[in-house]
Amino acid sequence: MYLKELSGKLLTRTQRKRFVFFLIADSIFVIVSVWLAFLLRFEGNIPAQYFEGGLPAAIALVLAATIPTFLFFRLYSFTWAYVSIDDLLLISRALGISALLAATAFLFLRGEEFFTGFPRSVFPIAYIVLFLFVTSLRFSKRAYLQWTAGRKNRAQKERALI
Repeated sequence: MYLKELSGKLLTRTQRKRFVFFLIADSIFVIVSVWLAFLLRFEGNIPAQYFEGGLPAAIALVLAATIPTFLFFRLYSFTWAYVSIDDLLLISRALGISALLAATAFLFLRGEEFFTGFPRSVFPIAYIVLFLFVTSLRFSKRAYLQWTAGRKNRAQKERALI
């Protein structure tokens, strides 16, 4: 009985759980997008020198720019079941501001040892990949709801022979 109550509490949807879910998902997306940007930039073979400083520094820089920007634009505070093109534009604006913040921070930190020889092309690639990840997750719920609603409507319609 206790397990059933605990699982019921864990599975109920709350705003806090949704916030934590999207925060963790966006953090994972940032890490994966920067890593993929390095892979794309170096055609699948990242030089060893970037594993020591450049890659972790780029991940930290993009994380430090993106998550607070998403919080500022309130991307965690509304339901994604009704996401629209306006929300897509809001995500674009938030990622644009985040990219500007990361680029500005990079300009100030480019003389540091961990950014020596750092390829600047990684940042635009990372933000393009991040845009694809973030919008895919946000729109997936709406797509799923529309797809299941369409299937239910087709199954419930009565066929008439004319």
